[in-house]
Amino acid sequence: MACKILRLNEVKAMTGLSRSIIYSEMAKGKFPKQLQLTGARSVGWYENSIIQWVESRQRLWRRQLNTIFNYMIYLWIIFYKNPIYPRYFSVLGFNFRLPEFGM
Repeated sequence: MACKILRLNEVKAMTGLSRSIIYSEMAKGKFPKQLQLTGARSVGWYENSIIQWVESRQRLWRRQLNTIFNYMIYLWIIFYKNPIYPRYFSVLGFNFRLPEFGM
């Protein structure tokens, strides 16, 4: 089965990244490497490697979102379900007041 080779514009469309970000992430080893095509300045990427990279980024985002959601539930349990915690608190210099929900 033949693997399709994508050019830069197709890779940019699939990933939503700019040319400079693609090349800087490649230099860091965080993006699939390009392969040299026939010409000296002609490069491309295997479609499968780009699809795998996009899917890995989606999985990473879901894990991070899940972590944030779990932390929010943890804070809700601490502040809303435990009466000893104050209704006012400060985080990084920002003051918050928790609303009353008829506990």
